Amino acid sequence: FHSSFLRYLLPFFALLPIFTVIGIFELGSKARIIFYTLLIFNLIIAFLGPHGLVEDIGARLYYKEVSDFLLKNTNEKSVIFSWYWGKSVFPDRIVFTKKDLTNEELSKLINKITDYNYNIYYIHHKNSVDKERFLIDNYDLEIIKGPLLKNPFLRLIKPPQNIYPIKMYEICGRKKW
Repeated sequence: FHSSFLRYLLPFFALLPIFTVIGIFELGSKARIIFYTLLIFNLIIAFLGPHGLVEDIGARLYYKEVSDFLLKNTNEKSVIFSWYWGKSVFPDRIVFTKKDLTNEELSKLINKITDYNYNIYYIHHKNSVDKERFLIDNYDLEIIKGPLLKNPFLRLIKPPQNIYPIKMYEICGRKKW
């Protein structure tokens, strides 16, 4: 279904539990055992399975920690280059997300931003390693790593290794050759 058509099914969804309960009581004891077994199995999958409730809550908590980390380690007069984490700090910080910049365009942009006395940060992501390499080769950078998983729930379910920990670079100026 297209999502706009689901609103027509809302009355059906509201009435479905009533008919489900009636159906359960009408079943024989063996059928009821099968039903409850399937129900428990489905709940386990919904909570613990891939993209389940536990993983979703963990991701939301981690994104909140990342957002807090980025806001704490940047000031209001900052521009953040990010191809993934930008949504976690916008609109509190200026975020630049254009991926297809050439290195020359990126260099010009950095110069223009520094002319206005803004701090510039770049957040590492596996899909933008070429930009990271360019910045490492041509600019003085300060590495800021984090966050350190303060939430006890996040210590139990580790975030994916491709997004943890965050590696953020503060661009401190052009390298002197």
